[in-house]
Amino acid sequence: MKTKIFVVLFTVLLAAGTASFAGENPKPFKGWFEEVEVVLFGYDPLDYPYLMEIIDQYGPPHWTTFTTYEGRNNVGGKSTYEHATMFYLIPLPDFSTYIFWMYADETITVANGDKIFVKWSGVFNGSIYRQVAKGIIYGGTGRFEEAEGEKTHVNFTDEHIGDFEGYINY
Repeated sequence: MKTKIFVVLFTVLLAAGTASFAGENPKPFKGWFEEVEVVLFGYDPLDYPYLMEIIDQYGPPHWTTFTTYEGRNNVGGKSTYEHATMFYLIPLPDFSTYIFWMYADETITVANGDKIFVKWSGVFNGSIYRQVAKGIIYGGTGRFEEAEGEKTHVNFTDEHIGDFEGYINY
């Protein structure tokens, strides 16, 4: 009898545990975007907790941009991407190029209005308009409220068009 109770209890707990981990399977997260508008110094970095942390660590940025992109991704369809970005100049001895540390707080609004929040850090080479950046997904709204994951820009051209890939749990 004790064995049957244990087996039933174990089965119930296993099923409950499986249900609670159902959102833990990473899903591919891919998409593309195209720049719509850039506003230099178009926002207050202190309105973004992640950017406030960076300012506390490195001081005020050399410049900021607020950029809006439109595109599509595989988890939300047609989407708007809004980047509040800060840049810090990396001094190079020969001054032949200019390189910046880049930090951004991104909000992706998908077709149904749900949002995905992403923290970015990376390096931007202004001489050839290329960036290497990694984004950490840290939540959102609607079905993405507890989202986690990461994404990287795979390609970003001087025509201000790019694509990304990564994964997301939600």
